[in-house]
Amino acid sequence: MVESGATASSGGGRLGLQRPRLLHRMADADVTVVIAPAGSGKTHLLQQHAAAGGAGVAWYRADPDDIDAERFVRRLRAASEHGPRTLIVDDFHFVVGGTAEAAFERFALSGPGARVVLGSRVRPTFNLMRAEIGRVTVLSGDDLRFRCWEVEELFTSVYGHRLPPDEAAALSRFTDGWAAGLHLFHLGTQTLGAGARRAAIRALSGRARYLQGYLARTVLGELPAELCEFLRRTHVFETVTAERCDRLLDRTDSAALLAELERRQALTSSDDDGHSFRYHEVLRQHLASALREELGAAEAARWCRKAATQLEDEHAYPEAARLFARAEHWTEVARLLNTHGARVVGDPRSPVWCAGLPASVVEQDPWLSLATARREVASGNLRQGAQRYRHAERLFSEPDLRDAAARERRLVDIWLDAAPQVELHWLDRIRAASMRRPLDYVDDDNGCAGTAFAHTCALLLAGHVRGAGQRAQLSVDDATVPMLDLWTQLVGTIAAMVCGEHVGMRIELLAGEAERAGATALLRQCRALSQLGGSEVAAECDAAGDHWGAALAGAIAAYRALLAGEPSMSLWRAVIERCVRLRADTPKAWALSFEALAAAAENAGDAETKATCAEAFARATGVPGARAIALLANAVRTDNVAAAPFAAARALAVEIGMPLPRSLVDLVSEPKPVVALPAPENALLRLRCLGAYVVEVDGFELDPRTLRPRAAATLRYLSMRAGRWVHRDDLVAALWPDLSEAQARQSLQVSVSAVRRFLEPDTGRGKSTLLMRRGETYSLVLNGRSTADVVTFEAALETGRSALQIGDEDRAHSALTTALAEYRGELLPSDGAVEWVVAERDRLRTQASLAGVALAELELGRDRAAAAIDALRRSLDIDPYLDRAWRLLISAYQRADDLAAAERARRDYAKMLAELGVQSANPVTVLAGPTRTARAPGTSPRPRVRSAAG
Repeated sequence: MVESGATASSGGGRLGLQRPRLLHRMADADVTVVIAPAGSGKTHLLQQHAAAGGAGVAWYRADPDDIDAERFVRRLRAASEHGPRTLIVDDFHFVVGGTAEAAFERFALSGPGARVVLGSRVRPTFNLMRAEIGRVTVLSGDDLRFRCWEVEELFTSVYGHRLPPDEAAALSRFTDGWAAGLHLFHLGTQTLGAGARRAAIRALSGRARYLQGYLARTVLGELPAELCEFLRRTHVFETVTAERCDRLLDRTDSAALLAELERRQALTSSDDDGHSFRYHEVLRQHLASALREELGAAEAARWCRKAATQLEDEHAYPEAARLFARAEHWTEVARLLNTHGARVVGDPRSPVWCAGLPASVVEQDPWLSLATARREVASGNLRQGAQRYRHAERLFSEPDLRDAAARERRLVDIWLDAAPQVELHWLDRIRAASMRRPLDYVDDDNGCAGTAFAHTCALLLAGHVRGAGQRAQLSVDDATVPMLDLWTQLVGTIAAMVCGEHVGMRIELLAGEAERAGATALLRQCRALSQLGGSEVAAECDAAGDHWGAALAGAIAAYRALLAGEPSMSLWRAVIERCVRLRADTPKAWALSFEALAAAAENAGDAETKATCAEAFARATGVPGARAIALLANAVRTDNVAAAPFAAARALAVEIGMPLPRSLVDLVSEPKPVVALPAPENALLRLRCLGAYVVEVDGFELDPRTLRPRAAATLRYLSMRAGRWVHRDDLVAALWPDLSEAQARQSLQVSVSAVRRFLEPDTGRGKSTLLMRRGETYSLVLNGRSTADVVTFEAALETGRSALQIGDEDRAHSALTTALAEYRGELLPSDGAVEWVVAERDRLRTQASLAGVALAELELGRDRAAAAIDALRRSLDIDPYLDRAWRLLISAYQRADDLAAAERARRDYAKMLAELGVQSANPVTVLAGPTRTARAPGTSPRPRVRSAAG
């Protein structure tokens, strides 16, 4: 990559969390413009895009001096002198609106040339719709917002602290997914244990010092005083309009001020072309604190009351009630609920708002109790929701309101213990369809959105997958039924997945909408579908009281394992047990059939009996799709395919419109894998992937350059996973993503054959002892004395981790020393930033760096400061952005009485933080001494400081 200007390019270790949903949108664009406020993660996203482009990328970061058009173009030409395929310009806002922007338009956007990627805090003024520009992608601050599952992954894989899903959701909600807010929270809590971090999340507020400093410096510090005062006074509105602000402030120029705030991307955005605006939630929290400090608590509360009264005059009752509550005017809240309770509680934001109210207030108000009941149901905790409904019924004095709450509660009870009454409501029909004979509840379309949804669910439960998918696409939205559209999208997504469609983007969009709507139960299913969880999601559902969600998430996990060639009878047995407890025979029929198929794939002794029983149960309960799967399982009862059940399964699947996934059919059509014989004594394979790539067979080094590029890439991919079985779909997705499935699999077969000839040229067809196949998986087998440095490295880490857990410091010291010695450099460095190696390279780098920290803690615990310094310098050589290593290094120098070296380390640490755009409160102040108890690699209390912000 060619760099110029104030470059911000970096190695893979500094790229933070990979953002595939955004990189995918950027990949095919001729011009990409990323427009977002400070701290949104623009620079990191641009770095990830640059890493994917390799040597064909020129990077330029603009600065205030680039308003000189001649200077700007001259530096751009210098950056682009080697004819890059992609030109990236970060901080483009410095040139927007001036002659330099016009010069850039002439230089980079007139006619064909390199692809252009811009990062800016304000929107460029040139016309992006010109035909000659080509395909344009614009990413906004909302696009860059970290979704709650991304927050969870960020803290786990980048920061090294696992956040439970509920804590990740709470942090995401408070920060609104703002990258800088997330990173600043990490910096402020990285020394805390899990319990203290959980308490910090519960206590989140705009008063957090790490947020106040960043916002004051980076956002508000760049605004004129008039705009800062305008923000402080108008932040009380959730939806900000010029008319509201003019009336509240008794002025007439609010429209211009709001437009200027949006132009400056001061955490201010509009989704309707400037008719209304929204301040970022983190900014609102900070402004609330600033207003209290400016006016005092009593006067700030009076200001909130004034704004709430204005909102009430505008009939914006839900927002008015929330603002009265913020000012703790509970009498006004009660009055609004008494007169406009249905409006207030029916607002989509009310469930989240009610969760933050004092329990004593909620317990005494029927409307707030009703909102709480709805929130519990949306989270999947039906039994708790039913109890809250009963409490609301007792509080309502009006018979019609009490009856309305009782009707809502009955629709929850049918999913618990009560019997459905199919003539009363469409939810009763869905519940009845889950019990048996789902096709009996496929009703004629009467134009009702709920009836259409029940029809769609019944079709899917019966196995009419294509029909269910088509009906989901034709569904009618109904604003009177909360979240119905989102659940319809989920059903359609499941149908599309079974039909073999790629549904990743659909799941991303649905999860984002579910998160905004507070639909926790739906969000968990999105995580299960996106393979971010499976059995883990089912366990989370059970812990949250969402037993229906647990059954669905468990089924998704078991189905994905089956498709991946890893059938698990135990996973399906857990689903069956959940279905029994839920009195849900229809999904039980499916689970029994898939369990039978898994049993057949595993050659279980009772596979034939399971298949026969599953087919009989599916027939009895009227679930034709489950019966087709049972027939398929019955066809795998011997080494030779049973033709009659196989033909019957396919015929039934075609009849009902249910595609049989190829991987399931392969269980029948492919012969059973032959168990490989142990490799001969002389088939000795040695692989090195760390620091360089080396292959040795029987002591002779081979030259992979003699292979074709794709075959060589196949060998390297399998080498970094040596000793493990790799599914062919993973190989295809990594190495042939642009080919059709048939072409990719053919290319894989050709490459595998070439690798086998390369490793064992004298071995006949089907007799390879090094590159083995088992079903749909491949592996470089490590037999006897064969070795792979990645395997040795990870084994040493695991030994060290286990030894630390039981307090065996001598064994841990030996293992960690071995791991650091084995880590001779980055994983497959010659492969650059290809997508399939970057994540694994980052993971191993992190593990190696943390191993150095753990080793240093052991050395310091033995008062060997010099040895600890060597280990920490090794750790920082591997990852110079590991915060814990810097702090321990300073402490180690202090322990060694080398104060000059400690001072140099402090300066280098501060320089590193400044490079990341992080202001240390006091980089000189560090721990006076190290923790005496060493921690295992991967569990260090101070993982790398790797900013998620741009």
